[in-house]
Amino acid sequence: MFNLVSRNYVSFLKVIGIALLFAPMWGLMWHNVNFNEMWNFTWASQRIKAELADGQPVKAALYVAVYAFALIGIFVVPFVRGSILRVAIVAILMTGWFIDHFFLEMNGVFSNRDLISLLWDEWHLSGDAISAYQALLLRNFLLAASIAVVFCMPPQKPISLSRSWAVVPAVALLCVAALVNFARTGALLFPVPYSLVSTGTLLTLGIGGNRPFGYFTARNIDRNRVIAAPVQKSHQFKKIVMIMDESVRGDQLSINGAGAETTPFLKNEAGLINFGIAISGGNCSAVSRAIFRYGLRPRHMPDKWDEGSKAPLIWQFASNAGYHTYHIDGVAGPLQLHNGFTSKEQSLIDTEIPVLDVPDYTRDNKIAERVLSLLDEDQAMFLLIDKHGLHFPYEKRHPPLQGDSRRNTLEHYGEGITWSVDEFFRRLMAKFDSPDTLMIYTSDHGQSLREGQQTHCTVAKHVNPDEAAVPLFAATGDQRFEQRMRQAARSGFNRMSHFEIFPTLLVAMGYDEVWVKKAYGPSLLDGPSEGPRSFMVGNPYLNPELIIADPH
Repeated sequence: MFNLVSRNYVSFLKVIGIALLFAPMWGLMWHNVNFNEMWNFTWASQRIKAELADGQPVKAALYVAVYAFALIGIFVVPFVRGSILRVAIVAILMTGWFIDHFFLEMNGVFSNRDLISLLWDEWHLSGDAISAYQALLLRNFLLAASIAVVFCMPPQKPISLSRSWAVVPAVALLCVAALVNFARTGALLFPVPYSLVSTGTLLTLGIGGNRPFGYFTARNIDRNRVIAAPVQKSHQFKKIVMIMDESVRGDQLSINGAGAETTPFLKNEAGLINFGIAISGGNCSAVSRAIFRYGLRPRHMPDKWDEGSKAPLIWQFASNAGYHTYHIDGVAGPLQLHNGFTSKEQSLIDTEIPVLDVPDYTRDNKIAERVLSLLDEDQAMFLLIDKHGLHFPYEKRHPPLQGDSRRNTLEHYGEGITWSVDEFFRRLMAKFDSPDTLMIYTSDHGQSLREGQQTHCTVAKHVNPDEAAVPLFAATGDQRFEQRMRQAARSGFNRMSHFEIFPTLLVAMGYDEVWVKKAYGPSLLDGPSEGPRSFMVGNPYLNPELIIADPH
């Protein structure tokens, strides 16, 4: 009798464990599930209907078969005999389950190949994510660990399967990986955690050409590309400083109307030419920064990335115009090849200057010191500065303050802006009033600042435009350039985007303004581009979407 109760108890626990596996996607736990867009089962049924509507019954049937096989594999795992085999499979699946449900709690959507491959370019920030979301990680880990312990318990008859049944989840994982790899879309979903485990494995091993998107984009780089556009030396600045910050949201600066006084110095700086709140090229660092460096245009978004990236990069334009090129990197350093960088692109840069001081909040001050030193040199230079900025956790982006532990997310974010942005320019602004110097400042993307969910890089059809809302301002002592920029700032306040920056830099380098406007569109001397502003989300080689940022 005791053995019978014991067997039933173990089997009952395993059934409960299976129910808990699927509970989050039903919204029955703490996860913030977006039912309208990416709920797993709903999305799968929509995918099947779409394939049938497109006259692709074979594709629909294949997807149904692999999805069902993967689902069966999940039910099989807890009841397979053979401890070592069962524990190994449970460890793999539940690790993926834990990570997938962390993504679900963060964004309300499950991971897919599109999101995973995009975040692969930002792996250097994983430590920040762990630090910022300890509570979220802990509760998902505890749930995953509890389920894993139950699944690892030896199964009892009558629900006990031979070792050969372990082939089912293993083959299902291979089938999912094959379908994910050969599908032209990056948005295929399968039962959690198959998508994450298969995509992560493919990216780790580089199987089937699965690599970060920068690898594919860099294939379009031609080191010997000839730039036929004329350069007018008499019309060029001697020193051009382009500052790209990290995760600074435009409406959180008091120069743009933030409720808190976050930028008191800049608010009273007469030399500042403020364009207000601009829209970044993408809502993720890697995509946004690559769009800028490669000079991609709105017409290349979302599905003509390769076509746009065949043009010269900003480094090539600068070198062709006679500038010594500097890349000051406060994000991760040149060895980590972050944000779409590759060794091929780095070969175009004359001087790499990594600034990786710790604690992290000291980096921007160190960058300011390096910029001050460089601007004292007598040479034509183009500086692209990847500032350290404000990536979460925000409490680590400024020096510790009294009562830090009692401050909320927005307060820490505001303190970070004051320290990392306002104090940064307090040290540098005087250097930008020279007639031979131009400085342009923006951020790579904005940020969603909901308490507990400070997100960007969201991959979905509907993305909060705050993830692309960035500051944009400039400074120069050249009266002609300054007057034109101020006029454009007045007429285009809160209407500019990243796409006006690249042509501005080309004009500042001395390239013919008529040619620049024809090839790259209007600059910050002209005003904003026509039409609503938009930004790109997703991996440019998988399932990118163009999101309209401006209300109709």
